[in-house]
Amino acid sequence: MSQLVTALGWEVSLFLGALLLSVVHKLLAGTIKTQGLLNDKLADGGLSPARVQLLVLTLSASGYYLIQVAHDPTKLPTPPLELLGVVGGSNLVYLGAKLRSAIEHRTQSGG
Repeated sequence: MSQLVTALGWEVSLFLGALLLSVVHKLLAGTIKTQGLLNDKLADGGLSPARVQLLVLTLSASGYYLIQVAHDPTKLPTPPLELLGVVGGSNLVYLGAKLRSAIEHRTQSGG
């Protein structure tokens, strides 16, 4: 049984590594478009602070969780409630900014 678990662990690791390489390759080749990722789509098209904070906090939380998994790869750790609260709050900030931007856009366009 131990050999099966080890083999499965290697298989998952190889799959995730291949997936990561594929995404990095597509990013570098320009197949995955990232231009305008952080821009406000409804307002002036400038940098959106809500999108920046959502991206930074999501990547930070993901990194934290991956570090926890790396410390003990035999089981998935339970994420701390604080981490879930920060990610949830970050999404609420983003959605609030998106709603505000949509309302402003609608009132300016006369709709």
